[in-house]
Amino acid sequence: MVVAGFCARGKLRIHRVESKAKINEAYFQENVMDPIFDEDIPRLYGADTSKVWIHMDKALSHTARSYQRYYSRK
Repeated sequence: MVVAGFCARGKLRIHRVESKAKINEAYFQENVMDPIFDEDIPRLYGADTSKVWIHMDKALSHTARSYQRYYSRK
């Protein structure tokens, strides 16, 4: 499985999810969202990084309370 995305300023890198990985909120945060927040968004937005909002669907790993806390810190 892969995770990909796009925005007005370009494409995010494709992130591979390990086969047989259990996709819970911890895995999602560490292996998908951290690289997006730490690498992709700064590359695409530079000084405007703090203005970026990410929209997610309602998958459990996206709506977990721990993810909401994680996202509010970024």
